[in-house]
Amino acid sequence: MRYWACLFTSILLASCGGGGSGNDSPNSPTLPPAPAPSVGDVTPLKDTDTYTLYGSTRAQVGESISFAIVTKNTPITQIAWHQLSGPDLTFLSETSQLIAFDAIEEGNYDIFLSATLSNGTVIEESLEFSAVRNSQALANLRLDHEATELATASLRVDHTEEKDIDNIIWKQLAGPKISTFSQDGAYAFFTLPSVSRDAIIEYEATVQFTDGTEAKDRAYVLVKDTTFSANRYFNRAVATTFPYRKDSPYQSVLQPCIYNNTLETSCAFSTLPLIGMSANAVPTNEDILNRLLVSHSWMGDAFKTFLENSASSQDIKTLLGATTAIVISYDINPSFYTAQTGAIYLSANHFWQTPAQRDSVNDTPDYRSNFGEELGFVMPWRYVKDGKNYIDRDGYPASARLTRTFSDMEANVVWLLYHELAHANDYFPPSVWASINKSTTPLAYWRDNPPLSEQFSQQYPLNSEQMKSLAQVRFQGEQATARQQAYTGDDVTLFFKDDRALEFYSYSTEREDFALLVEQFMMAHRMQALADVAIIDKNQPADEDAISWGERNRVNHPDIQARAKAAIERILPNLDATTIQSNLPESIILKRGESWSGLVAPSESPSRHIEGSEKGWLRRHEWRHGSFH
Repeated sequence: MRYWACLFTSILLASCGGGGSGNDSPNSPTLPPAPAPSVGDVTPLKDTDTYTLYGSTRAQVGESISFAIVTKNTPITQIAWHQLSGPDLTFLSETSQLIAFDAIEEGNYDIFLSATLSNGTVIEESLEFSAVRNSQALANLRLDHEATELATASLRVDHTEEKDIDNIIWKQLAGPKISTFSQDGAYAFFTLPSVSRDAIIEYEATVQFTDGTEAKDRAYVLVKDTTFSANRYFNRAVATTFPYRKDSPYQSVLQPCIYNNTLETSCAFSTLPLIGMSANAVPTNEDILNRLLVSHSWMGDAFKTFLENSASSQDIKTLLGATTAIVISYDINPSFYTAQTGAIYLSANHFWQTPAQRDSVNDTPDYRSNFGEELGFVMPWRYVKDGKNYIDRDGYPASARLTRTFSDMEANVVWLLYHELAHANDYFPPSVWASINKSTTPLAYWRDNPPLSEQFSQQYPLNSEQMKSLAQVRFQGEQATARQQAYTGDDVTLFFKDDRALEFYSYSTEREDFALLVEQFMMAHRMQALADVAIIDKNQPADEDAISWGERNRVNHPDIQARAKAAIERILPNLDATTIQSNLPESIILKRGESWSGLVAPSESPSRHIEGSEKGWLRRHEWRHGSFH
């Protein structure tokens, strides 16, 4: 979602850029509460004086299964899981204490665990299990995983039978008690409890079908005991990450400087410089991958594939010069940039290609999803190319177990990177990279040097005070006034269409206005994907998504061209923005009263009417960052 509420404490709010700089709570960080009481004990596979193993020796074909290890007194410093025999398995978290995977084929399997404790003790275990076929209805609870205490987590239950679901019952069977829990259809969302040492939680989902039958499955969540600082930057528990390149010259400082639960101060540029301060004019792939932190190796692989194959690659590598690091993690939602660390933080949901990769991403929605719900309009956005939606948001339902093509993955990633890197270059434009004193920090530099967007907004201001106030409701969570709640789609059209903003989100902050101009210009130029924006009245009949007003490729509207050109010239001075604009398609007004979905390709696509709960489909198309499921 394009939400800007910050991940960080209030003194540093202004440093958040990013298409979404939000998190699960606007409150300041606190130390963890007392450990939660136990619901009961999980039955182990093996229990010793030093460690406990969890898992199952038998599974059904197609089922998600897991193995986990928890030590009793001494922490694990290194761990690895390897398959010794059986049909091939896909491990996505082979360096975590809990490993989960699908048993796709029938057979006998042998997995080897090797772990080293902080006192030098080495643990080696061979874990055997068998997968058998079963014709009964199978519920599959995905995905067993490891997470930090006090973090948000999610589970999803799928079913393989062609039956209608009547109800899903969730129950915690064992482990430290979860007190914050909610569910939405097949998804369960919860906040993990405080623990005094690593612990296992066991959950069960019972799927009740309309024909009277039911199916059940269980899953583990391993809760990691973590050290927190009360003065940390992040006001939520963040995941454990590691350098994608083990031989990176920055491998020892990336995680301490960028993403952890005790981070209190920025690292100096002498410790972790901007990529553009220590690389060629256009950084190489290796320069960039040496600055990459991930929670799962596949995320680094996907980012590498993107850099090697995307049509945007040279632009993205150039723009990455303004960052100190890139973080891709399963727990980040929405993506954001902050000048406090100089890094961009990207949701792994944009990068997955296989169903197994998708399973490892946290589905917890952003807590601001319902901001502005009381407003009587929505302003959806999208990119279109070749007569269809460029970003496929609805074509990969999680339960369908579909593999996403590279082109669809690229479409999910490229606009995000243009946006977040516009923020990075707003704070650290290429013109200053060579002159920054390396003894200073990103935060200290920002305090003394305002971002480009500050002056830009004075020279190219947005003028609609009504839209600015409405944006505070929709994106910052302010309460709408009675007058704002009464605004119709036609009212908002009058406020918006003759101003020079690209989208509703442009009014959130001056930084978002600047970043959107860069993003949409580059998407049209490099990817030939044109942005649509529309205004839809929510009070029209429930089966309609007819637009009150809409425009395609607004970034090339004659009244907006000067703003777009000025933004591009500030951070990508080597581009000839004037010539590019002359070659871009003209902006066009979309036909009033037409279906938003039908207007993707007006001469070819039928209207798609929305009924009942499907209104959420329309609202998702208003969001700028977040998980679409």
